[in-house]
Amino acid sequence: MIGKMLVVLDDSEHSLHGLKEALALARSEKSRIELVAVVPPFDGDLRIMGKKGILADQQAAFEAVLEKGLAISKSFGIAAKSVLLEGEPFEQILFRAEESNVDLIVITKKNPYPMDLIPIGAVATRVIGQGEKDVLIISKDSCLTLEKIVLAYDNSENAIKAAQKAFEMALAYGSELLVATVFEVPLEGFALSPELWNKIGNEARQIQAAVVEKAREMGVRKIETAVRHGSTYQELIKLAREVQAGIIMMGAKKKSGMFKFRLGNVMERVISNGSIPVWVANS
Repeated sequence: MIGKMLVVLDDSEHSLHGLKEALALARSEKSRIELVAVVPPFDGDLRIMGKKGILADQQAAFEAVLEKGLAISKSFGIAAKSVLLEGEPFEQILFRAEESNVDLIVITKKNPYPMDLIPIGAVATRVIGQGEKDVLIISKDSCLTLEKIVLAYDNSENAIKAAQKAFEMALAYGSELLVATVFEVPLEGFALSPELWNKIGNEARQIQAAVVEKAREMGVRKIETAVRHGSTYQELIKLAREVQAGIIMMGAKKKSGMFKFRLGNVMERVISNGSIPVWVANS
């Protein structure tokens, strides 16, 4: 399923945790691993700072983390290759991912953000939004397991892509799959039409029935559904924690076909505020 992974390392120790989680997956998948670090453009005044010294120190930090990454990979029994690039990080990562024809890009998120704040990092956001590869976001404190998968499902084209990926993973690892749909009813809408709550809930269960049938046709046996009402990203995070999910599978793009089951900026909020690894299905 994953022939080759591109694992992004930066000049912090946090990315090495994400590498270890990715290596465990790569070992079971028999995937090839490529480590990439990107030295970003220097924004300071090199005439004042001293060009050679500041750039050499910056490059040395990335070279050091790549060396550590290679050593860690070797300890997992994986002969990884590494590459150090220079330039705008997201552009270089996407270019390398295409050039190396990888199946998955792995990025480590340093810290969870307070609720309602979106930033997951400009690099990760752009890699997800502008690329065509699947992206796995791992928190610095998270543990990637495949025993339980939560599929965020809204019946959009992108959610269907995510569902296909979740089915394949569940079949390969015997995972328990939970199909989760969250709907939001504006208070004014509920006040005008109280029956709207039940109507939308029933529609959510109907769209789930179709994806559950598809999963069972493919051979997935351990499958459940959950319909929640409330803030979409908050309910997804809460549900994933309740069932002790090892991964959340989501579609990549920003709009769904129905406002009631939107995954708009939900993906960014789930990644930013949660600690469970998120697999963004882009391909």
